[in-house]
Amino acid sequence: MFTPISRKIHAVIRKQAAVKNNINFTTMKLDDKTKELIAVGASVSANCQPCLDYHYNKALEYGADESEITEANNTGVLVRRGAAAKMDKFALSLNKETHSKKIDPDCGCNN
Repeated sequence: MFTPISRKIHAVIRKQAAVKNNINFTTMKLDDKTKELIAVGASVSANCQPCLDYHYNKALEYGADESEITEANNTGVLVRRGAAAKMDKFALSLNKETHSKKIDPDCGCNN
């Protein structure tokens, strides 16, 4: 569950991410319920339990019913499974001859 402090932290992080990625939430055309359902699925696919808790409650607040939230959850599970399967295949294919030594500077691994 989100505490009052963690809710404030979440709001700050969301605003910072929006600014960094040039996202203007005031001009978005999706309604709040749809955005929260998308966030539910994204939270599941990202394995973020605090995010899921937050967006589940917000989706309910904006009028989503249990079946819509379940569908968003299931979609997130499918996305996560697909990404995990691709990563598993990639990881198993690595060897000295095929592995690229390039490091993506934006991945965050070298911080």
